[in-house]
Amino acid sequence: MFTYREIDILLLLMKNKYIKLEDLSIRLDVSTRTIIRDIYNINLLGKKFDYNLESTDKGYTLNFNIEDSEKKLRTHLVSSKLKNINKKIFLLILSNSNMKIYDLAEILFESESGINNKLSILKKAVLKYDIELKYTSTNGFKIVAEEIDLRRYLLENYMIIKDNIFYGTLFNLIDESVIEKLKNIVKQELINSNLIITDGDFSNLISLIVVSIFRNGKINKFEYIKDKEVFINIFNSIEKKLNIKLGQNEIRYIIKNSIFSNVINQDDLNNGIKKIIENSLKRLKETSLNEYVFDTKFYDSIFSHLRLLIKRNLDKKNNIINPLLTELKKKYIIEISDAYIIKEEIYKEFHINISEDEIGYLAIYLGATKKNSERKNSAIIICNYGIGTSKVVEMKIKEKYKSINVIGNYPLSYLDLAIAQKPDFIISTVEILQNTKGIPIVDASKILYDEEVLNFNIIEDNTLENILYENLFFEINVNTKEEFFNVSRNLILKNFDVNEKVLDIVYEHESIVSTEIGNLVAIPHAIAKGDFKSFIGIFKLNKQILWNTEKVQFVFYILLNEKEKKYIKSLGNLYEYILQPNNISKMKNLYNLKDFIKEIRK
Repeated sequence: MFTYREIDILLLLMKNKYIKLEDLSIRLDVSTRTIIRDIYNINLLGKKFDYNLESTDKGYTLNFNIEDSEKKLRTHLVSSKLKNINKKIFLLILSNSNMKIYDLAEILFESESGINNKLSILKKAVLKYDIELKYTSTNGFKIVAEEIDLRRYLLENYMIIKDNIFYGTLFNLIDESVIEKLKNIVKQELINSNLIITDGDFSNLISLIVVSIFRNGKINKFEYIKDKEVFINIFNSIEKKLNIKLGQNEIRYIIKNSIFSNVINQDDLNNGIKKIIENSLKRLKETSLNEYVFDTKFYDSIFSHLRLLIKRNLDKKNNIINPLLTELKKKYIIEISDAYIIKEEIYKEFHINISEDEIGYLAIYLGATKKNSERKNSAIIICNYGIGTSKVVEMKIKEKYKSINVIGNYPLSYLDLAIAQKPDFIISTVEILQNTKGIPIVDASKILYDEEVLNFNIIEDNTLENILYENLFFEINVNTKEEFFNVSRNLILKNFDVNEKVLDIVYEHESIVSTEIGNLVAIPHAIAKGDFKSFIGIFKLNKQILWNTEKVQFVFYILLNEKEKKYIKSLGNLYEYILQPNNISKMKNLYNLKDFIKEIRK
């Protein structure tokens, strides 16, 4: 089956439409020859998984023959990365009494010495969960552990969860068809109770129920917990539709370990959340660069989210993953920074340090309520082809030029009426000889039969070239993230007029939210007050280093003065370029700022 590197290649191909050989080589840090060999092996299994891996001028591309094939392959890949023989050994011992070493060897087609070697690794792994594996030649294996610890091991090692979505279990703890029915039952009962929980919380709830079904009846006693109506309905439906009856102790176990546990007095929780929201909104109104609309709808939605967030974080075992985090770091720079304020207020009230994944979810709420202050340039269309055709011209312009607001569509004989509208531009399919009173004319004479690019000559003072400096383009040799920040700090202070205390803000931000965004790129950044010019420092590293969870070779060090928030929108264009997989090899061959600017302009 697939090797781990082949799995990584397939997951990258499923994420990106095209990837070139050279970029795969750089991304996975192996030779192109090795990648070609991997691609050959991947192609051999194409028929089994209903996909075609093609090589084109743009790079490799993965296409699926059947609509459901992509989901099945993704589930298989995630499962394959998680599986190992040690987990299978543990499950065999757990499910079969008096299991001997020679039994395991026969079942797994391994030698007894090979099983012994794997058992030594397994014993160390399970010991972290207070689980002990004992063995005698007479009685075979015996697992010595509390039931709760066994379940914790199963929850953390046998659930197939990717980007907070529950796909199934390793080695089929319960039948796959039962799991799908189970998910539908739980989802429907939550909807019936007007409860909406995150994908992570939903997957955790399903995992708990799956483990309870697998280990049903193994808990002898469990502390009293008041039953929740929604759970009574869920388990009644499970019994009725799946013919699976879970005892009272199982229900209490699931409630205790799910998002619905009573971990704090409800009045204290509600009052604390009100205080968090009031203090956060007050601070945001005073300090944020964004204009937010904090209406009743926002208040109600953030209140519900904070209730679940606090309960989730008081249960130390229940960590959530935000699959949107990388995208949020790229597009919600101010909102991420503003979410720190809510994070600080949460800590003041409940002494909880929330993760960057949680900060990302808070940023989504802030982004949803942001007031759109961007002004579009207005335009009038002058067209001499008739009403029907002029509407086609208008449609093409609206589709292609999102920053242009078309406020009217007139024939040439109505030019005076068009000028009276005082548009920023007149877009014309016909030559205009009359005086337009200073309003610029954009030639669109070929727009119906040619893919010409209209030249609006919009003068922008927010171009990133204003904050890119030749003396802030560096090639450096470092081994760790810490070393990078030490070296980059010294280089920036030596080559740019900025206070070192302002640079500290970037480092503090990085310590809270790691800024690798994929594609071997990190963007440590901050928005700060002070007397300094905004800048972007570009650092090419001589080799890939581990940043936090991903490898990085290109670092864009961004520091914006809060007076110059106009540059934030332009950062999106930069991110769009640096995150294209096929641009990795191009960036590797850039050696100065002039070449870099020339490349991103293409």
